[in-house]
This record gives sequence, structure tokens and C-alpha cells, in this order.
Amino acid sequence: MGKNEVLSALAEILEDTPSHGTKNDRIILQKLVYLFQRMKNAPQWSKEYSFNWYFNGPYSPGLANDYYSDEVFEKVDLRAEPIQQLKEFLGDTKFTPDELELLASILYQIKKHPELKEDVEAVSNKICSLKSKYTKEEVKVAYERLMKADLFQL
Repeated sequence: MGKNEVLSALAEILEDTPSHGTKNDRIILQKLVYLFQRMKNAPQWSKEYSFNWYFNGPYSPGLANDYYSDEVFEKVDLRAEPIQQLKEFLGDTKFTPDELELLASILYQIKKHPELKEDVEAVSNKICSLKSKYTKEEVKVAYERLMKADLFQL
């Protein structure tokens, strides 16, 4: 399976048409793979990537390298249960790269600081201090959505 097919399928999850190779495509891919990695039944291929904190939230240099070499696209099984679960989690909402970034950023910060898990105020303060483009209300809504889904390792 090639890059275009995987990007198209992942974009279908977001109900968007990909414009292959754009910065937004790369952000979307990074955030979706991070969301897959944090799922309770994470696909094995997603666990191969190590993520660091970067300007747009969780970022994997290895994933970026695989994106440009097409390797990541050979690993993805689009029929796998996690793909369908993530699609259900996202629902009918059309998520922007910024919204995916917020979800991934919350999960990343909770993983890094486990004491944040049960404190929506602390999560909100942490994310807003790192990313001023989000309001506390946006963070709280995203946090509640993640908690309610019971799909991710928190």
C-alpha cells in the first residue's frame, strides 16, 4: 500500500480530502499515529515510533523519515480494529490539524506528567501554558472527550 492510499484512508477518518505532501498532511499523520500509539489496543506498527515534544505537539523524527521514504505506509493495516475505533471516536466531526494536535498534546502531557490525569484544571493550565492558541475551555472539552471514550492509555 502506498502513501497516497494510506493518506486517503486516514483522511477519510477525518472526512477530508488530502492534498498529499502538505504541512497539514504531515501534522495529521503525526497526530493520528500518536493517537493510535496511545490507544489501549495500539497497533504494533505505531509502537515503533518514539515521540518528543515539538512546536506542534508530539512529534516523531522516525515517523517523519518514514513519511518521506514511504515506509510507514507499508506498515498500516487499514482494516485493523484500532483504525475503526479511532474513526468511531472522531465520529462525524471534521477535525482540523489543530484539534488533532490538542488531543495528542493532552495525551502526551498526561503520559509525561501522570499526576495530571485526574485534574482537568491542571491539564488545562499545562496545555495553555505550552500552547497559547488554545483556550482553557477547548482543552477541557478535549480532555473530557478523551476521558469519556475510555479508548486511550491515560
